[in-house]
Amino acid sequence: MKKKLRLRKWVKNTIAIICFFAIAYLFTHFILNSINKFDEVAQKCDESKGYVCSYYEARQFLIDNE
Repeated sequence: MKKKLRLRKWVKNTIAIICFFAIAYLFTHFILNSINKFDEVAQKCDESKGYVCSYYEARQFLIDNE
């Protein structure tokens, strides 16, 4: 009977750590991109209205201009 091959514990831990860092990187990248996009929209709202837009006004500007 053949012996079933299994990954060693350190290999499993290494794979888990690599997966964790990859997911954390993707999540952070998504958050930072959405923040940068909102900053650009807020800047465009400020320029179009001539004054500093509130969060609500910038959000409405984003919805209206999509």
